Amino acid sequence: MPLQYNREPVIQSNISLDRALKVLSEPTRLEIMRLLGNTEELCCRVVPVPSDDAPPLGLCVQDLVAHMHLPQSTVSHHLASLRSVGLVNTYKSGQCIYYIRHDFAFNRVKEELARI
Repeated sequence: MPLQYNREPVIQSNISLDRALKVLSEPTRLEIMRLLGNTEELCCRVVPVPSDDAPPLGLCVQDLVAHMHLPQSTVSHHLASLRSVGLVNTYKSGQCIYYIRHDFAFNRVKEELARI
């Protein structure tokens, strides 16, 4: 089954810097962002079928639960918060939804902070 990648715009104009910072102020969410941005250390990272249209590497909720030792509902709640401000995007493969850090959005937040 081909991967279904969510190609919605990741930075919506109605999302403000203060909302993104509020979401990132939670240490668990920062850890999720760190894990999603880690491209070499995690053993369970999925590698999609190679193609020109393949999405980036990602982690499913179960992978994050295993690394963070938190309940699945807690991890899902934090991922939903990160996704609501465009810092995390998803793609689906079979029954699993994989989460990827949207580096453009994350870098945009860092750039805005640097301007302060």
